[in-house]
Order: sequence, then C-alpha cells, then structure tokens
Amino acid sequence: MSGIQPYILGSGAASKAIQNSLSVLDVLHPDWGIRKPILLKRNTKLSDLKPNNEAVLFLANPHALHAPGLLEAQEAGFSWLISEKPSAVSLDQVSLLKQIKIPVAVCHGYRQTWAIQKIKQMLSNGELGSWITIEGRYWQSSAAQKKLSGNFQKNWKDNQSLSGDFDVLLDLGTHWVDLVMFLAGENPTGGSVWRSYANSDVAHRDTYNMILMEFSENRRSFASVSKTVHGSGNDLEIHVIGEKKSISWKFLNPDELVIGEGNQKNTLNRPDDSLLGSQQYPFHGMGWLEGYIEIIKQYFMQMRGEKYTPYPNLNDQIRNLEFLFKQAK
Repeated sequence: MSGIQPYILGSGAASKAIQNSLSVLDVLHPDWGIRKPILLKRNTKLSDLKPNNEAVLFLANPHALHAPGLLEAQEAGFSWLISEKPSAVSLDQVSLLKQIKIPVAVCHGYRQTWAIQKIKQMLSNGELGSWITIEGRYWQSSAAQKKLSGNFQKNWKDNQSLSGDFDVLLDLGTHWVDLVMFLAGENPTGGSVWRSYANSDVAHRDTYNMILMEFSENRRSFASVSKTVHGSGNDLEIHVIGEKKSISWKFLNPDELVIGEGNQKNTLNRPDDSLLGSQQYPFHGMGWLEGYIEIIKQYFMQMRGEKYTPYPNLNDQIRNLEFLFKQAK
C-alpha cells in the first residue's frame, strides 16, 4: 500500500475529531502517506467515487444514516470502513450490519484508553479475583442547560429519521455498554433499561437512563447515564468491584487508576513509556481524542498489512446494540 486516502462523510464535531486525528497520525507516521481527507456531502452517491484498496471511508453523519451508509459503501467497493457510534438505531438496522463482510472499526474511544486497557489486563490476570459488579455513571448537562436557557433551536437529533428513537441511550449508553461488555468479556444474560424524558423538549429524546446488565455467576453491572444532571461536564467514571481488589477510573483523571485493597487505597499512574496512538506522554490533556487516534492507528496498521492490536469492531457493536434495543422496548 503506497498511501491512504480518507473520505469523511459528515461535517460536525465527529468529522472534525477524525480530521484532527488524521493530522496527528500524519505527523507521527509520514511514511504512511495519509492524504488530505476528502469531505463528502450527505447526499453523495458512494458508487461514483470508484474506491480502490487505499481508500477508507469514515461515517460521521447522523446516527440513522450509519447502517445504510455502511451497506452502500460495501456495495460501492470500499474495502475499509470506520463508523462513528452508534452504527445502527434499531434492531432492523442491526440486521443490515450483519450483511457487512469487510472490516469495520467503531469509534468507541474510551475503551482504547490506557486505564480501561489496564483494568482489562488486571481482570484477565485474576488480580481482582472474581469481579462482582461493574458500576458507575456517565453524566452530562446539555438537556438541563437547554431547558433552563429556553433555547430550543432545532438540530438533527430532533429529527427521528436522522437520530432514531433515542438520545441518551444511543449517544452515551452505547459507550457505557461497550465499556462493560469489553471488561466483562462476555455477553449479558439479561438486564433492563429505564428511561426518563425529564427536561426534554422533543418527545423521542430521552434524557436519563438507568442501565442494568446481568451476567453469569450472579454478577451485575449498573449505571446512571444522563444529559440532565445539572453542573456536569463529561463526567464518566467506572468502578470494578472484585473479591480481592476494587478499581476506580474517572475520565477527568484519565491517566490514574485508584486501587482499593482492604482498607488501603493507592493510585496507579500511567507509566511514561505507555504511549498510545498520539504518542503523547501521560497527563498531556488530549482527552477523548486519544481514543480516536488509537483506533484509527490500529486500523491503518491492519490496512497496511502490519501487526495491530484489537480495536472496537462491528461485531462488538452489534452485540452492544442488540442488548440495548431489546431492553429498551
């Protein structure tokens, strides 16, 4: 492969994050030949692009367009696809995803952080013993802010044909379920999703979820996931409670793990030689963009025929979405 030609379908915040990530990777890996991304409009007919094996399509358009877009891209001849989450907005759309036969990465960047990867390693090594619960919260305040301000200016998420039937469930809940299923290493056996529409100005946009997941050996996961918690920023935290130890992580302190053992508590800092996709040292403040860079980096290494580490993929996404949609009825 002599180079990589990115195409980006979408122009919002996700598109800009992808463009920034590509710029970082081009600086770090100039020999990869990452070309300037071609930005596509929503109504672009993908078959007209005549993609070759160096072309990679990023889907960063509204949620409900991802699944049909992935299928159209495959039919148009794309061999490489990266999708924003969620990749589908209903069980009917999930069935479309099952027709995709080419590698697809999904931008669940939190899973790629040092801390979550370290927790996964410790669980796999048995350092916590058997885990009991995985619990936490993912709080934002956008719905509360909008309600208080009285600014009800419409955007694409108000349009069900573009956003699907949910808001928090698809926007934040998918991140939470992806984290839990990655750490648990198995599919849930059951669960439930409770939704509230408090402070919502559009009927289909849920603002608060309680997500319960049940696993084998009578283990549980539960979380409060919301866009209507006043005073919140991007407050994601996760606590894994095991027989031998407990581990806590907060996104606002991404390079720290707090480990409890008995009545003792210690902080494990990300080591200086643990360089992720951006190749920045710990505590650099790049935030969630680091996950984007790491996913794209590993995917590009796969494109180039090089050894790569696993990234969030379409099969993972299908399992996550099937659980959420079945429990959210």
